[in-house]
Amino acid sequence: MALYNELTLYKEPDKIYVVGNGAPKALSINRTTFEVSASPCPTGLTTGQSIEGVVGIISLPLTQYLIVITEKVDLGSIDGVSSIWKMTKFELVPFHESRNATADLVQLNNKYLDLLHKTLSLPTFFFSYTYDVSLSVQAAHDQRQSDHHKAMSAIERTDERFVWNKYLLKDLECDRDLHGYCLPIAYGVLSITTCSLNGKTFEYVLVSRRNWHRMGVRYFVRGADDTGDVANFVETEQIVRCDGNIASHVNTRGSIPLYWSQRSDITYKPYITFHSQNKQKEVFMKHMERQVALYGPNTMVSLIDDKGKEKDICRSLTYIAGQKSYEGIRYIHFDFHKECGKNKWHNLAKLMKEIEVDIDGNGYFFRDSRGEVQSRQSGVVRTNCIDCLDRTNVVQGLIAKRVLTHQFQRLGILPPGQEIHQTSQFEYVMSRA
Repeated sequence: MALYNELTLYKEPDKIYVVGNGAPKALSINRTTFEVSASPCPTGLTTGQSIEGVVGIISLPLTQYLIVITEKVDLGSIDGVSSIWKMTKFELVPFHESRNATADLVQLNNKYLDLLHKTLSLPTFFFSYTYDVSLSVQAAHDQRQSDHHKAMSAIERTDERFVWNKYLLKDLECDRDLHGYCLPIAYGVLSITTCSLNGKTFEYVLVSRRNWHRMGVRYFVRGADDTGDVANFVETEQIVRCDGNIASHVNTRGSIPLYWSQRSDITYKPYITFHSQNKQKEVFMKHMERQVALYGPNTMVSLIDDKGKEKDICRSLTYIAGQKSYEGIRYIHFDFHKECGKNKWHNLAKLMKEIEVDIDGNGYFFRDSRGEVQSRQSGVVRTNCIDCLDRTNVVQGLIAKRVLTHQFQRLGILPPGQEIHQTSQFEYVMSRA
């Protein structure tokens, strides 16, 4: 079932309807009973409002709200065919207006509405009607080879880790007649840039998909939960499209997969606290076994300090992750601040020398202009520091440049022997992506 890309919202006194262009059924919401159902498309309604998509339904203290997208901006295309859109404006439609609510309840509801507006106003939500933004190029290709692919709806094909409105769509997803209204929305960064280098024109795409499991803000959410999900887990994919060929490479980052916290206080760097010490190895394995199942062998690169407030977690992680009995997991510790302090950036070459065999061995996905797969990515480098920000960005940038060098040479963008760091023009593009 395809997604509807032209929709009309009707706000009637007793019901809310969303009708997709050419849809056999409408999304119907009873404003008294709150029942959500697929109903015959209404006729005779003339006060419709054009909308761009349905985000989902959320329950707040006073009532439930239907969240819809009212404006979008075209970000470009990843595959050269399908448009990717950024959500720029939205509307919250209340199921009913409560006239008997207490002042405290109204105040609480308004507080949640304010938080919701701030979140949905972030410039980081993107979607497509015809391209699965939750899947990497390789994952999407593999899925299309499945016998069940054509029978699945768009929401059923997604990688639910990266569908940020998954929970909000639960009332629609349970009725397959409404799957055409279930628009998967990703949260992260998407940059699509047309570039020219050495006479070759190509598209450079950078997409980072943030996992919604164990979401939360810095300091308040750290480490792993009981299911093995970690805070700030992001899958980053870089894509090059040139002359009908497409090359893709994925790496990941995520909080240290142990039980720990770092609650904010008045210090510049709060102390780290451990929890459930006797279950640290168990939760580590829950997380990493899932990563290996999803991506293949993982090279786990930790960039944290082996002294100060990071020392204890560094040594705990090294003790657990450094054991040689794990299949598909290779652990490397590189004390970033110690090695690169005082502008000793040249020491990053030590780390790259150690992991280059993993990067090159993992390879990358490459599909030629005839649609034939010439190579695949078989594993990932998983990087972490404490925040999974600055130190991680530096190392992932170096990995990206190494892989791009191989991809560009294969595509004829770079001649043999020339590397990305020798092209200041494209390095600028990478730094801005």
